Amino acid sequence: MCVLMVLVLIAMVWFYADNVLHAHSLVENIAGQSVLVAQGWGMLTIIWPVGLLFILIGMFLLLVFLKIKKVI
Repeated sequence: MCVLMVLVLIAMVWFYADNVLHAHSLVENIAGQSVLVAQGWGMLTIIWPVGLLFILIGMFLLLVFLKIKKVI
């Protein structure tokens, strides 16, 4: 049951991200001119290290929480 709920949550977040990302663009300012770097889902190929950082921070906080609760 928990696996099904997580899959539904993933599908909801995927649908939300798809609807939000198509309207956004990543623009870089070079010498006073704006240059389009990526648009929509293409931004993920450029900003994936930020997502990885958040995943690692989440793992660290989970380990700290489990250590405080004396589960590990």
